[in-house]
Amino acid sequence: MSHSLRFSSTGLELAIDAAADHVRDGHTRFLLDPLQRINLVGAEAFSILLLDEKTNELKSIASEGEDVMPGVAQLSTRLGEGILGTVAKTGESYYINQDVEGGSLALDKPLAAVPLKIKEHVIGLIVIYKLLQQKDSFSAVDYELFSLLAAHAATAIFSSKLYSQSERKLNTIQSFLDLLTTSS
Repeated sequence: MSHSLRFSSTGLELAIDAAADHVRDGHTRFLLDPLQRINLVGAEAFSILLLDEKTNELKSIASEGEDVMPGVAQLSTRLGEGILGTVAKTGESYYINQDVEGGSLALDKPLAAVPLKIKEHVIGLIVIYKLLQQKDSFSAVDYELFSLLAAHAATAIFSSKLYSQSERKLNTIQSFLDLLTTSS
């Protein structure tokens, strides 16, 4: 594996870990700290979106590249709408194998959108908008890395959601027990 891919993988893992922490804490958006600004598979602008199953809306919980892709931090779309919504609905990845040369970037036209799945259930997406200047297309290793990192992200986020739910239930039970013991 190349040196840049090791850093790329680490950057996404840091973003995923931070996303999981914020899901666990109940936050829906955050800014990545400087250590998390390592590129993802040569990406200059990317976002991690989570699916809100109650509203069927995908919302950005982590992003990088707001300076080159304005709006990436506040990105949201509905399930089934546009490229992102379709990827989330079908569970099938979407790729364009080259960066837009001299063209304008658009939030509704990513270079890649990879579903975050637990078994066949989509819980979110990793979306790539712009590659670094020195990278003009995705390589075969990148596609494999996308799959591995998406699986890791889905597991980390799903686990943090379960942890958050169990923490809330524990706090509710503890409060109820406290109420029972103080009123006796």
